[in-house]
Amino acid sequence: MRKLYVYILLLMPLLAVNAQDANFLLLRHHYTINSDGSVDYNVRKELKLLRNRSFAQYGETYVVYNPAFESVKINEAYTIRKDGTRVEVPQNAFISQLPTACQNCGRLNGIRELVVVHTALEYDATIVLDYTIHRATTVLDQELCVQQPDPVNMFDFIIDAPSNSLYEVSVSKPIQGCGASIQTVSDGHAYHIQARDVQPLDNDFYGGKNCRDVVVISNPKASVAAEPIAALSECASVLAELKSDSQSEYASAIARYVQSNIVTNHIRQSLLQYRYASPSEVWSSGCATDAEKSLLLVAMLKQAGFQAQVVDVDKGVVSAVVDGDSIVLYAIQNPSSSASDSVSVSR
Repeated sequence: MRKLYVYILLLMPLLAVNAQDANFLLLRHHYTINSDGSVDYNVRKELKLLRNRSFAQYGETYVVYNPAFESVKINEAYTIRKDGTRVEVPQNAFISQLPTACQNCGRLNGIRELVVVHTALEYDATIVLDYTIHRATTVLDQELCVQQPDPVNMFDFIIDAPSNSLYEVSVSKPIQGCGASIQTVSDGHAYHIQARDVQPLDNDFYGGKNCRDVVVISNPKASVAAEPIAALSECASVLAELKSDSQSEYASAIARYVQSNIVTNHIRQSLLQYRYASPSEVWSSGCATDAEKSLLLVAMLKQAGFQAQVVDVDKGVVSAVVDGDSIVLYAIQNPSSSASDSVSVSR
């Protein structure tokens, strides 16, 4: 009997780690593309709370938007308690604030974050939130993560687009795998897919993102053309300080400078209508999105005399020719290495 107790105690931590914190009964993303090209993006989530740490993880919802061309409308926000009673989110639980990711960057201070503080949370309570973001822009290129930290009973993805729309709607990377039962629904929508019983992400409560299944909706007709990247003369004095007899070390030092000295604002490029600040603007402001840091690094490398180009603008990956070799540099801290390992060589 004593051994049995020992085994049970050893297994209890494992059971606690593997137990799910919550369950998404429904997660819906519905895009309505209007005849003038503007977009109404509706999100609805119905989330059942199962463990106490889900209160911290899901107790607040953050809706980030840019008032310059977007507006937010809360359609429904309430909690269904275990006994079935419905508790509406009070008006003072809707808080508008500057997103943390936009701090320390004056040119991003117009972006807002609507915080919805969910109330009456308890075991087996269900959070219901339905909101719509109206986007007065014809540019759209958005990725949606199908999997969540906890299981999703129903993932619903809908697009409505009129025949005379300015959009040429395309969806790539369709849902696959993730243990889901997937079907295309023919019900009058331009595009409608449902995924049932979606498995959670392979990470823990504090783990990083590793979403494998992504839905992408874009509008190729209205894509923002990339401006050619010129050398950045404003950084000449800094480059003089970074100069090294080793060209490889020189290029690496420039990459480390961008990583360490330019504040990174991790926001979606859609909040800026997919427009990038110029390297000159980034240099003067001292802050940049992930993509803008890529452009800055290329401009600085060109000013230093290197041939350089962007490899992956959203991940901060840049290539440069150094001593006849093509090397890879990172404008953003490479998560798989230290800052000193910012260079890899491709021969």
